[in-house]
Amino acid sequence: MYPLNRHYLFGGLTIEADVPLAGMRAAAATDDARRVRLAFHHGRAPSADREVFAWQGRYGMKLGVLGDAWHFSSKLDGVFIADRAIDRIDFHSSESPPTPAAMDVLTRRVLPRLAIATGALTVHGAALSRAGGAILMFGPSGAGKSTLTAALAQAGWHIASDDLTIVRAASDGAMVHPGATGVCLWADTRAALALDPARCFAMPGYDGKLRFEPEDAPTGEPTALRALVFLERSGGATAPRLDRMPIGDAVREATRQLIALDPTSPRVDAAHRLLQTMAGVPAVKLTYPSGYATLPAVTDLLATLL
Repeated sequence: MYPLNRHYLFGGLTIEADVPLAGMRAAAATDDARRVRLAFHHGRAPSADREVFAWQGRYGMKLGVLGDAWHFSSKLDGVFIADRAIDRIDFHSSESPPTPAAMDVLTRRVLPRLAIATGALTVHGAALSRAGGAILMFGPSGAGKSTLTAALAQAGWHIASDDLTIVRAASDGAMVHPGATGVCLWADTRAALALDPARCFAMPGYDGKLRFEPEDAPTGEPTALRALVFLERSGGATAPRLDRMPIGDAVREATRQLIALDPTSPRVDAAHRLLQTMAGVPAVKLTYPSGYATLPAVTDLLATLL
């Protein structure tokens, strides 16, 4: 067992770990965010008592229960067992130190879901911050979330999340809490944006996909959510355009992107909390041309939202 002496901020939680955790932001031991102990175990993990849900996709993730604890497994690597209070996570990996695949499952799939049990909302969208404010971008596959996230990072924005974003309600409005670092891209996008190859790392489970880590290392502190942005990449558009959306329409669209810890449970409460949390946050539709040439104009336009 490693000494418990590493601290990370993730989604409004302080993770106290006994192994280094790649893809997470370091925190001070004195940080006052809610603490979760993560204990690493090398070797075979206990099996779940029963399976609750299986997700589609490259992770092949399954949710089960072991006694009264949540049990996450994956076809990549890593088994994660968390008590219902989310005070402790037992992290099992086939190798020591844990494999990059197990780290990827932890930071990009397990922790964003466990944050829900601590009062957070987790949504499928990309969030970036700048000048004390954050935007949250939604869009279907192919809308350009990852490409635009990388372009904004190149223009001085800080990535809070490129995939599953954690939002918490506060007395002064919705706050975006950073999760996993970096943004996942295909190699052709890396080349088109001229991203430094030394800052791009192979993604486990993908052939040719990379994780780009910008040079900046922002803290895990929350940032006020200033705008919801719904992306529409159009071959017919000649220039990027922002159009205001009714908040009701925006919340309905955002509700479809809500992530659940247990997808078999009703999500009425989460939808209601989303409506309350997003109240007062303006929503816009960004229509922009396909291709890379207009990305500088898009990043300039998004800066006006702050």
